[in-house]
Amino acid sequence: MRCIFAAVLTFISILFTVAVHGLDFVAHGALRHEQYGKNPRLDEFHFTVRSQSNAWAISLTPRTYVENNYDEIQAVGNEQGGFISMDLRKSIEKRRLAGLPVGSNTSVVVIMTNVIPNLTSVPELGPLWLVYLSASYFKQNHSERIPVPFSLNVVGCSILPTFAEYQLRTFWRCEEHTGLPGELICIDDEYWQGILNETLVKGPRYPNPYNNGFTNLVFRVTEYIDFQHQPMPRKALLEIYWIHPNSKSKAPEIIHRCTIESNKYEISPATPIPEPTPSGIASVVDGRTTTSNGPVLLSYMATNRFLDPEELKQLPGFLKAFDKSLHKKPPAMPRTPSESMRQLVIVMLFMTLLAFPILFFWYKGKYWPG
Repeated sequence: MRCIFAAVLTFISILFTVAVHGLDFVAHGALRHEQYGKNPRLDEFHFTVRSQSNAWAISLTPRTYVENNYDEIQAVGNEQGGFISMDLRKSIEKRRLAGLPVGSNTSVVVIMTNVIPNLTSVPELGPLWLVYLSASYFKQNHSERIPVPFSLNVVGCSILPTFAEYQLRTFWRCEEHTGLPGELICIDDEYWQGILNETLVKGPRYPNPYNNGFTNLVFRVTEYIDFQHQPMPRKALLEIYWIHPNSKSKAPEIIHRCTIESNKYEISPATPIPEPTPSGIASVVDGRTTTSNGPVLLSYMATNRFLDPEELKQLPGFLKAFDKSLHKKPPAMPRTPSESMRQLVIVMLFMTLLAFPILFFWYKGKYWPG
């Protein structure tokens, strides 16, 4: 009888966990992004995130000045990628009233196959995905290296290229029922890196004792709230540590801090998340077509809808962009100081060994004539 009772409890627990992993919800709150260093700044946003089956949506509205002057950011995605739309209409009107030149488009859209909605101009999207929308990803992924959920001052690079998912050694702990991460850290590799032709280029190695890597990203949920009898994130913190190449200390310093706080949860509507549509006249950069060398980047203007992947092949610049991506050569890796010194030592040893027999026979011929 005890065995039967235990089996029933286990079965109920499994059903309960599956139901929670598939929990559909909407969360509202505020995000505060503090950037430190030589160019400190503060960006604050209102956000709404929605999880619906394997699809998700993020709405981000700036409360403070944003460098790129986006009025609202909308992101829609799933496990195959997503759309990120940045509305510019209010900013365009301000520029027009100020007598400044404006373009014909009223929004900018980036379409990608990346799992994480990382975008350099809106680095706050990655942390929101991590807090609320990453359960399905972590349920399926058990790799030691995963894409970094941030796009600034990570992977040894100050700004990551948009259409690439760069991975770091990562450790995380997920909550049992929700499947969302409660803690996560990313360990940077050994080198600073730069960008050349949208590709990362290895640079000098970090100074000792950080030449074997250091903790680059730290994330943790600091407070939970009960929603539908489940502990959902109420407050979360993501911090980025960085070694500045020109810093005198040469030690990791905090350079970004994202504080995320939810003030309301509600059940998601039963209707599916709608397909994204252009906001006014959209300037689109589409990276859904890929080659072994990376995405084929295509640009076009959209008004009523976005092009399907097959329609992209009919664009006038498709063949040129495809050929450029397919035959793109990776940039040559510059040698680090230690590598250059090692090569110099090898050359000197080789020259010494080569010169020794010449000197020997010259010396013998001079002092011991035959």
